[in-house]
Amino acid sequence: GVNKLHIACRKSSSWSKAQALIDRLNRETACCVDLIDLYDLAQLKTALSGSCLLTNATSVGMEPHVQDTPISDPSVFHEGLVVSDVIYHPRKTRLLSLAEEAGCRTFNGMYMLLYQGAEAFRLWTGQEMPVELVKRSFFS
Repeated sequence: GVNKLHIACRKSSSWSKAQALIDRLNRETACCVDLIDLYDLAQLKTALSGSCLLTNATSVGMEPHVQDTPISDPSVFHEGLVVSDVIYHPRKTRLLSLAEEAGCRTFNGMYMLLYQGAEAFRLWTGQEMPVELVKRSFFS
């Protein structure tokens, strides 16, 4: 049901690869996708002002580089924005801390890790992983 998607990327050697992916998504889906420069603050603020979800899908901020963050200016966050991070170590990245300070709801990559593990367990063993047991053991 997503009808608009902004993908923020550094302008580097991967920019043309990202643009090719976005062109394909625009051709093959009903979603309108655009590519923005992660470090163009005005462009990022405009994109996020109308957004309800921001997901960091990179390793930026992961242990041992916990002071790194893909977005360091908290003025891009707004209270209605949910900020997620695929990183699970540390459980609270600098990005999540900045977003929380700005009033955003946040969540880390622990549930992604859990359900990827459950699917891998099912594929390898043919059995269902005891997800609730794992949650109680590791998510407390």
